[in-house]
Amino acid sequence: MLLVSLLLSLPLYSFSELNILTKGSSLSVEKPDHVLVSPNKKFSAGFYSVGENAFSFAIWFTEPLHDGSRTIVWMANRDHPVNGRFSKLSLLKNGNLILTDATRITVWASETVSLSPVQLQLWDTGNLVLRASETVILWQSFDFPTDTILPNQPLTRKLETRILSKPNQLLFRWEADRTSYNNSRTAIFDSYGHFTSTDEFEFFATDYGVGVQRRLTVDVDGNIRMYSLDKSAKKWKFTWQAISQPCIIHGVCGPNALCTYAPGERFDRRCSCLPGYRARNQTDWSLGCELDFSRSCNGSESGFLQLPNVEFYGYDIHFFSNYTFERCERDCLQRCDCYGFQYRYDHGDGFYNRFRHYGGYYNCYPKSSLLNGYRSPGFGDSLYLRLPKSSLSSYPSIGEDFVLNCSDPNRLELSRSYRKPQENGRLQFMVWLACVFGGVEAICIFLIWLFLYRAHNDPGVSPQGYPQVASGFRQFTYDELKKASGNFREVIGRGSSGVVYKGRLGTRGYMAPEWIYNLPITSKVDVYSYGVVVLEMVTGKSPMVGPHDESRDLGEMEQRGLVRWVREKFNGNGSIESRLDEIIGPVMKDGYDVRKMQVLVEVALQCVEEDKSARPTMREVVERLLHHEEDDY
Repeated sequence: MLLVSLLLSLPLYSFSELNILTKGSSLSVEKPDHVLVSPNKKFSAGFYSVGENAFSFAIWFTEPLHDGSRTIVWMANRDHPVNGRFSKLSLLKNGNLILTDATRITVWASETVSLSPVQLQLWDTGNLVLRASETVILWQSFDFPTDTILPNQPLTRKLETRILSKPNQLLFRWEADRTSYNNSRTAIFDSYGHFTSTDEFEFFATDYGVGVQRRLTVDVDGNIRMYSLDKSAKKWKFTWQAISQPCIIHGVCGPNALCTYAPGERFDRRCSCLPGYRARNQTDWSLGCELDFSRSCNGSESGFLQLPNVEFYGYDIHFFSNYTFERCERDCLQRCDCYGFQYRYDHGDGFYNRFRHYGGYYNCYPKSSLLNGYRSPGFGDSLYLRLPKSSLSSYPSIGEDFVLNCSDPNRLELSRSYRKPQENGRLQFMVWLACVFGGVEAICIFLIWLFLYRAHNDPGVSPQGYPQVASGFRQFTYDELKKASGNFREVIGRGSSGVVYKGRLGTRGYMAPEWIYNLPITSKVDVYSYGVVVLEMVTGKSPMVGPHDESRDLGEMEQRGLVRWVREKFNGNGSIESRLDEIIGPVMKDGYDVRKMQVLVEVALQCVEEDKSARPTMREVVERLLHHEEDDY
């Protein structure tokens, strides 16, 4: 990507000369050079690809890593990416900074207003600032962090906490021996690698000092880590983390899975499924594992597999003190909701236990769920996993390594689906209205087809008419076939009946470009057909030929087509009334509302765009038409 800063109202300059956006200017998703760059060139801001044809406006470190990727530090619309066509970040003349998608819907906005000149600038600290003067800041990205804090980015009491790692992940709240008597509630993370807050909590990076590029990030597992950039290797390494033991993070491997300390792996751990379970998704361990056998509540059909040095914390059905192993095993088999039990030795070190017991005893912890599991040589007790008796022999015996390494060495970027907000009653009404429009569209298409079928001598189709044979197949003249095949230029086969030539005859009518060019078919092809039907109804002309005009040659009209003709007339010179008069058919000439007809033609032309991503959805069509109706009241 070319890191070039741009002002749309001025000629292009190199990124070393320009790093601001002024009123009335915008950055386009379709232009890779529409990027703001900080004066020190460490940070860049622009549209960043987060999926197939999905982009977010983001800030990232300019220098790419060893694998070519870039590190994102802030996103405006992380959970609502925009289309890769026609989306823009615009600084409006009223001082509001907005992000719009291909349908011109505002996805994100700074919600600012200023009558004085304002500008958007990316500072050397990585802070994206919208300011009205040198001292007046209207909005800044530092006040709205996503998952990363940068050096010298203050955390204040009035700052609304939005530090989230990924969609559907936990909100991190950490209270490690911190005092609650903290009225000011401010903290600072400096470039040396020192974090300090007004409640006297602080920590340092292991490579504390100057000249290091740093960030403080809430990772996907919910742990906060400080990272330093290794410039020679072009890799990030963490130099501090809130929870130092990677396997004690709550539910880090998901249900029915084990976490094992594994230096060198990502976050120094490895997740694996318990015996008898399989991974739900090997690229997303937060989903955990699921049963790989048919579970029975009949205790006589179940047995237990001993997993030494394994602990599952929490989710106990009950706590039973001073239990024998046989009794603990029997109680678990009698419960359908028991998935296994922890049998732990208690040394009796407590004050009360010293007087009651001489030596230790065993406690029983039957488990209703297997979450927060980890394996460590330092844990001397065992978990007894409930499995079918018929398959116990197929699993490793006591003391053997039972870990199933389900990890994928090629880490894949997790594909997340972005759910739209639940529709309210009005939106549901619009959807039903769109269905009604679709039904009307189908009826119109049928009536037009019936009309064309009966119009044997229509002068707009052929000067001589097209007779049909008894079988219903259309006949073509020699001149038509000669023109369609390019004077019989390309031979594609020979046989006893003669020579077969390649040619193309006719126009596509209601068919969207996707049908013609063998592109993926989506609901947008119906939107295209709807637009053609609307243009037919407005002009009274057929899309197969185009508008009739005695002053024009029929062949020229066939080539131009109805859509192109309407678009040229609508975008031509003169008043809107005169342009509509040229387009409107004779049946609708008298008594039509100019404004309503203008909106109808505009919507129809948007529906017949060649690029499917530029066409609106039927719901957006209905919203546009209803919005105009509401404006009239």
